[in-house]
Amino acid sequence: MTILVTGATGGFGKYLMQWLQMYKKETIIAMGRSVSDQKNYICCDLQDIETLNKCIIDMKPRIIYHLAASFTDHYETDYTINTLVAQQILEIFRKNKLETRLVLIGSASEYGLIRSEDNPIQENHPLCPISIYGLTKAFQTQYALCYTYKYKFNVVIARIFNLFAQGLSERLFLGRLEKQINSYLQGEIKEIKVGNLHSYRDYINVNEAIYQLNIIAEKGYAGEVYHVASGKPKLMRNLLKELLNDFHLDFSIVKEGCHVPGKLNNDIPIIYADMSKTNKLIGING
Repeated sequence: MTILVTGATGGFGKYLMQWLQMYKKETIIAMGRSVSDQKNYICCDLQDIETLNKCIIDMKPRIIYHLAASFTDHYETDYTINTLVAQQILEIFRKNKLETRLVLIGSASEYGLIRSEDNPIQENHPLCPISIYGLTKAFQTQYALCYTYKYKFNVVIARIFNLFAQGLSERLFLGRLEKQINSYLQGEIKEIKVGNLHSYRDYINVNEAIYQLNIIAEKGYAGEVYHVASGKPKLMRNLLKELLNDFHLDFSIVKEGCHVPGKLNNDIPIIYADMSKTNKLIGING
């Protein structure tokens, strides 16, 4: 049996690949845009539908983890990668009557504009994205649910909140912070600049996220959305303090309220996940 991971060279993809290779007694195939000489790796631009179609048909994987994503905040780019590629994979399923389990990666940014009293957010909460990334991920969700209900596909959506891990994209808070901390330690900058630290977000350790994702992939019901999260709100200021402590750095080096390029100014004060559905799959009550 085979498991295929698209976007396998990304920050989260690398962690997932390591976990699958360690714990799954199956052939694990990585797919990405970058050239690599690693074992069982396919270099493929997912917009090349002919190549993507051939790979999936020849492979007939038991599970596809579709991690490939774009968050440039440019509509044409993000819509193509986040929405149309997923739609093309679903078309491959339809035309070839595949029973492969497809795990699509969603995002908490699909919820967008919410009220504090709406927390903890349930999976069926109305989607009101306020970023291009969130919008195109919401489109992916709607495509997936439409195809799954219409054609009875074996598709689940894992809606991930915020990952706590090293090596993430610099477009994410932790990725930007990691780069600045490294620059500070090397003497390249004299302060760490951040935006609003008064918001609360739901952060989950990457290893726990992978554990939840695997449960969703193996046990989740087709056509359902499941959260991958901690279910607990975390004040961004406290998160930053903890990270600085890990590097024995003082909070005095932080400059708050700075403009972050590409980041929306209308921060959501608080958002965290209702974990009831995922916990039920795991076997956690309450």
